[in-house]
Amino acid sequence: MQVSSEFKDLIDLYRLLNRPRLVGEKFGGKIQCSEEIKRLLDTLWHSNKFDLVIDTFETESKDDFPNITINSLITIEVRLPQNEQGKFYESLDQWVVTADPLTRGSLTQNTYLLKEDLIVSEKADSKEFNNVLAICNLINKLGEIAHYHDEKASGPFRLVFVVPSQEDKSFYPVVLETRLTTEMLEYHLDISIIDSIIEEQANNRLHALERIATFRIALAEIIKKSPTEKESFNYLVCHWDNVLDNFQKSWESYINGFSFQKLKTEIAEKQASFSQKMTDIAANLSAKLFSLPIVIVGVVMLEKQDSSIANWFYVVGSLLTTYLILSAIKIQESNLLNIKSSCDLAFSEYHKEKDEEFSSINQELKLVIKSLNNTNSELERTLKLYLYLSWTPFFAAVIYICLKSQINWTCLIFYILAQANEVFQSSVMWVASLF
Repeated sequence: MQVSSEFKDLIDLYRLLNRPRLVGEKFGGKIQCSEEIKRLLDTLWHSNKFDLVIDTFETESKDDFPNITINSLITIEVRLPQNEQGKFYESLDQWVVTADPLTRGSLTQNTYLLKEDLIVSEKADSKEFNNVLAICNLINKLGEIAHYHDEKASGPFRLVFVVPSQEDKSFYPVVLETRLTTEMLEYHLDISIIDSIIEEQANNRLHALERIATFRIALAEIIKKSPTEKESFNYLVCHWDNVLDNFQKSWESYINGFSFQKLKTEIAEKQASFSQKMTDIAANLSAKLFSLPIVIVGVVMLEKQDSSIANWFYVVGSLLTTYLILSAIKIQESNLLNIKSSCDLAFSEYHKEKDEEFSSINQELKLVIKSLNNTNSELERTLKLYLYLSWTPFFAAVIYICLKSQINWTCLIFYILAQANEVFQSSVMWVASLF
């Protein structure tokens, strides 16, 4: 807010006159003329913004500026216009209560407070005045976050905040009439939170709309407690700390709820991802195991060929098939182990949450981990089964070759047992001879 140079000259003149008592809209007195006083009178006279009377000369009669002698005793009277050109208030209290622009968050221009000897400006060094500035700033910021407000030409704002009802899903308006009182001068308001909310909304940041809605609800809760609508703004200023406290608690509750849902989503996504990876292991092996029956069915073709060379090629092919499938199973076992390790590592970070409010997350996490462990155990059993099945082509080939070789298997078995018995008895006799 700018103060006009003419008004500053008027206040300098008033102070040189030893701040005389204001009578109605006039002040004046007798003073010995100096160069400074003459310069001020000349400037004010030609500005045509104030009615001046110097001895018998006055601006209202459009007289020329009188020829004043330095060091002469002169009589001065100034009539204030009491408009934007300049206005005096008895005190800061009177200014706060009677100045209409303040109720709309605007400072009055070219204003002087007699008791405080203070020209109203943004750089004034006064605690009470700075509190008035903070209140005006609050009115402006509340006007920005209100859903709508009364646009009357004068008088206080009627800011309206539409908030949800706790009883049902309907909405209702809460009205805030921005009237100022001297009681507010005791409070210096911290409105940085509103600046932050407005900035977040302007930049379309995450949760900006939820944040401003939460703050409106915190405002409404305090406004509803005011004795009357006309005292609502005074009640709000006096209980501003309660607004900030309610907002902080409500916002933390919202964030915790959001975090809870986010954690549940993340856990579900990871569960689906790891389950898919584990399932793919079995699916990949299942395709390879289709070759086992085909290899075994090859015995039928060999029987028709009745070729010893083909038989041995079949044995070598079966052995190669078994080796390849065994290698694939080993690789998938390693993949399953890696997936299990990744799964444990991924879910270990959620175990760090010790708060009671996340107990349901921990419970759900246990169920997810148990389900994945069951899937992992089932896959391990399946891989072992596949491991055993991979040997079937080779054993089928060996059995087939043995049957085709026309060997008396009963005699062979008895012969092997007899040889084993002889070796055993020789070993016993050798051990006995040592003692």
